Amino acid sequence: MQISERDLALLRFYFSIDKDEELSEIREEHFESAVGQGFFRFLRKVGRGRALKILEAENKDLAFLISQPTGRKPELQTFELQPEVEKVELSFLSRFVEKVKGSRPLTLREAQLNAQTQLERLQGLTLNMGFPELEDKLGTLFAGRYLILGARPSVGKTSLLLQMAVSLAKQVPVLFYSLEMLNYQIIGRLIAQKVGCGFKEAIKKISDFYFEEILRKHLWLVDSVSLDFSVFKSQLLEDIEATEARVVMIDYLQLFSLKEASMDMVYKTISAELKKIAKDKRIVLFVASQLNRKAEDRGKAILADLRYSGSLEQDCDVALLLHRKVGEETAVLEIAKNRDGETGLIELVFEGRKFSFRERTREERIAEQRSAEIEKALLEVAEELGNDF
Repeated sequence: MQISERDLALLRFYFSIDKDEELSEIREEHFESAVGQGFFRFLRKVGRGRALKILEAENKDLAFLISQPTGRKPELQTFELQPEVEKVELSFLSRFVEKVKGSRPLTLREAQLNAQTQLERLQGLTLNMGFPELEDKLGTLFAGRYLILGARPSVGKTSLLLQMAVSLAKQVPVLFYSLEMLNYQIIGRLIAQKVGCGFKEAIKKISDFYFEEILRKHLWLVDSVSLDFSVFKSQLLEDIEATEARVVMIDYLQLFSLKEASMDMVYKTISAELKKIAKDKRIVLFVASQLNRKAEDRGKAILADLRYSGSLEQDCDVALLLHRKVGEETAVLEIAKNRDGETGLIELVFEGRKFSFRERTREERIAEQRSAEIEKALLEVAEELGNDF
């Protein structure tokens, strides 16, 4: 594999970059040779770490040179794409696929050791999401897990995801995609949750509100994405690489489309792709989804109420269904599916003014139970007195 000195310098700089804006500046047109252009195109698809491993198998000396840090930024010039660029890219991709495809059958002992290695590689996240009862039931959030949060419109799925995002971002990088709202709406809700004020007051604080350093570093917001999932997928992979995100949240699934596909096939394909990305990139993926109107009519949601539910229900590791009548504070978060743990109901209270949920306390449940018992006793007394007269 031959590569020009200029392309080598540019690759060295690219492997040294840790700033998002500098990563996005470099494109394949900035490389002058077909090898440089093809390798960079492959690099953007699979990530720096994986691309370097494949290159090491091809040319260890070159891989070593590329991986050496450099602080010097080469001058960016634009060159025409070479005719052989796709051939070079496909060559790297074919070796990559060959490297990762299935291995031989394992003995039980070998499988046991392999399982331990997988667990270490998956780096299970025992993370605080801000909801202790939910965390207890879900258990460890292993990288590669795909979670669906289903709810009807205006029930609060965005607010719930944002609360979780803030708690998780205090521990690991979190990437939040808002397909429906703009950044000012998201930031306004975050401030309202923090301060406990209404949205109008929160908007006034946007310019001078101070978020903790860890949040400013770890929470990444994206409000401008293509709704064509084929385009969004490329952006998602690049953003995961650039931000080193461990948790990704997408709000919400049904806003995506795919060209020349029926609605059933659209979400079957999208769900399968998202599951694959979660597994390949070793992230925890939360995806919000709308529920069918039947959930409202019934007063309680079931898994079949997930729009285009067959694929979502099958693909996800965890399905959370959020129930709340519009205008009411009482809410229920149902763990309808949990591949590796408990299912069940978690009682929540929605504080609408500040767009936030909290778990109901034991004291609140006891007080409500006592109130119901007193009300029942009074009705029985009233009924007995009525019979006497």
